[in-house]
Amino acid sequence: MKLRQVLINLLDNALKFTREGNVTLQIVKDYEPCEEVDGCRFVICVIDTGPGIAAEELNKLGGAFVQAQAGRHAREGTGFGIGH
Repeated sequence: MKLRQVLINLLDNALKFTREGNVTLQIVKDYEPCEEVDGCRFVICVIDTGPGIAAEELNKLGGAFVQAQAGRHAREGTGFGIGH
């Protein structure tokens, strides 16, 4: 359920901030063995052509919540993007 919610949030944000271009959800099975996990791993990427986060704001990721410039400019959503 948590993974589902994270994917919904990432896709919703990507669609909200991508006015032109595309949004892609990519899921790839990781074929490298993982000793810590019984099963397989997947690499999940949400790729979009939206504005992303400005280089000078990247250092804010992982800290206390701060809305990025793209979100403030759009006046909606969190503006949380994952670079270009």
